[in-house]
Amino acid sequence: MGETYEYYDNKKKLRFISEQVSHNPPISAYFCEGLNFAYFGDNRSTTSFKIWKGCLELTFTNKTHLMLKRTNDYYVFNRPAVLMKGLVTGNLHNDYVGEYVLQNTNNEKSKCVINFIEESKKTTLGTFEGKVYNDEGEVAYLIGGNCNKELYYTDPNGENKVTVIQLDENEEYLKNSQEKYVMPKFTYSLNVVNDELK
Repeated sequence: MGETYEYYDNKKKLRFISEQVSHNPPISAYFCEGLNFAYFGDNRSTTSFKIWKGCLELTFTNKTHLMLKRTNDYYVFNRPAVLMKGLVTGNLHNDYVGEYVLQNTNNEKSKCVINFIEESKKTTLGTFEGKVYNDEGEVAYLIGGNCNKELYYTDPNGENKVTVIQLDENEEYLKNSQEKYVMPKFTYSLNVVNDELK
């Protein structure tokens, strides 16, 4: 349709391309490739308004693909549903809910299953927990964290916690980022036209 977005980073050896392939329903297809991986899919989805929650639910109907070049591993996964909250009252924000399964196509027993927990008085926005299964279908790790803060894993019995990602709460955000879905500076920079691009 001629509505294409391209991003190339020669220093990181990364390229990303997406295109709006349908307007009704709205569908974008995308492909991303680095030195060690390729990632591709589209954003087909269905929507429904949840009156009792005052939110719009976006359910993805497609699968996303990830290929790891060094190991020849090929993974297929779904995306959790997104609840767009604050449409009627409160602050506008997204909440991921439901199950996410990352399946190794080379071995059906090898997978990762994550459950995104809806925010509540007891649960912080972005909380998730899950299990990583090895090639024999046994639980190898428990994983958990928060989309906005950290990712960690433990032994199957819940001991020996190892933090993989710990986001810096002092990361530089642009003005009004809270109103714009808390996007970091890098995300905004993807649409900045610098002198080189001009």
